[in-house]
Formats: sequence, C-alpha cells, structure tokens
Amino acid sequence: MAVAPRSATGLVPTIAMVVEFAPLGFGGLCLILSNQTDAWLRYLGGALAGTVALHLLIAAIRRRVGRELLTFADVLTQGRFAAGTLLLALVAAGFTARVTLAGGVTWGIALLAATLTDWLDGPLARRLGPTRFGAALDIEADSWLTLWTAGAAVGWGGLPWWVLAPPLMRYLFPIRAWLRGGLPAGGGPWWARGAGVAQMILLLAAISPLAGPMRDGALSIAAYPIVGMQLLAFLALLIKRAPTARHVAPPEKSGLQPLLHDEKRGDW
Repeated sequence: MAVAPRSATGLVPTIAMVVEFAPLGFGGLCLILSNQTDAWLRYLGGALAGTVALHLLIAAIRRRVGRELLTFADVLTQGRFAAGTLLLALVAAGFTARVTLAGGVTWGIALLAATLTDWLDGPLARRLGPTRFGAALDIEADSWLTLWTAGAAVGWGGLPWWVLAPPLMRYLFPIRAWLRGGLPAGGGPWWARGAGVAQMILLLAAISPLAGPMRDGALSIAAYPIVGMQLLAFLALLIKRAPTARHVAPPEKSGLQPLLHDEKRGDW
C-alpha cells in the first residue's frame, strides 16, 4: 500500500529557505577570509543564477507532477543543490584560495553535501512517503553539485577544462526525458555507477585543501582514465537506454550510493 507523503506544514518551507541560503553565507565568509571582497558582485551574480535555476527546476517539476507536499527529505536535497550553487558563485568570483581556511570550509561543505545529505534524504523520504517531486529533484540536485564541483576543480583545483565534459554531457538525459513528456529517471549498471563514484572522488580530491607534487601528479594521471570512463559510460547509456517512464519512484540507497551523483533517483 502506498504511503501518503507527510510534512510539517509551515516549518518545512522555513527550514528549506534557511538550508538554501546558509551555504551562500558561508561563501561570503570564504571571500572575506581569502581577502577577495572585491569579487562580491561576481559572487552575488553566480549565487543569483544558481538560486534562479533551482526555483525554475522546482516549478518545472511541479507543473509535471502536480502539487506534492514538501518534506524534510526534499529540504536536504535542496541543500545539496545549494552547495552546488555555492561552488558556482565562488567560481564566478574567481576564488582560488584552496589551500587556506576558506578553501577548507568550501571543501567541507561540498563533501558534506555529497555524502551526509545523500545518506539521510533517501531513508527519510521512504519514512515520510516518497514523491515523484522528490525523486526528480534528487537527481537534478546531484547533477548540479557534480557539475559545479567539476567547475571548482577546474577553477581552483588544477584539473583541465575537459573534466567538465561528463557533467555537461549528462544533461542530455533529462533533456530527452522532458521532451518525451516524462521526468528524469535514473539507475544504471554497476560499471556506470562505478564510473560515477570515481568521478566524484576525483573532483572532491581536486578541491581539497591539500598541496604538493604527489597530489598534483596523482590527479593528472587519474583524470584521463576517469573522465574517459565516464564519457564512455554515458555514450553507452545514450545508445542503449530505453525511453524514460513518466512515473518515477525513488530507489533504495545503499553502499557507495552517497557518492553516486547522476545515477540514484534520476537520469544519467
């Protein structure tokens, strides 16, 4: 028997607003700590772009699935999207202070978003009652965080620009789903999930506040096979994947799933 989604009425939207904007406040602190206060306008521009993208996405999903209650699980998912927007804003601001306290704070936020919120939102959604809105938002939040972790890895992590290719290529899947009248829907074989894990580990390692020739050499060597594997995985899925179903149910999360951006509850 299906479980009806449950949510606290007035409290959840308020918490969602706090979760959405709190990372951006930390980003402002990072600019102050790194003495980049001259970049405020660029930072605010990036923050505004990410915030608008989130609300356009929410509106588009709601038009397709109808009105569903916002739950605490969705709040965690929005927090993951907000972490991606933080990285976008810092990339726009020209932030480069990776090996500083500000860089450590930024990396910590990205790491927590990529792991802790993913550990919690799936079980919480199942307890409160899964929704199609939450499932679609979940995968797009994952993909947004992956995209802008890659942007940060290029902007201040020392990785080449072409590591952006897989996160950008992934958006072919939701575009195809929308054009077919469905929602982003995901999953994938083990080899595709493994490529996703390797990609996120690479990106998080690149923006970590570590330094040294061993770190730089290891990242340079690892980037080629990891990016290549992810591109090949996406290409294989584009060729073989069946049409996206209209109704998407959130799958179970387990094992290494918290780092599997792009494949848990949404489309590759």
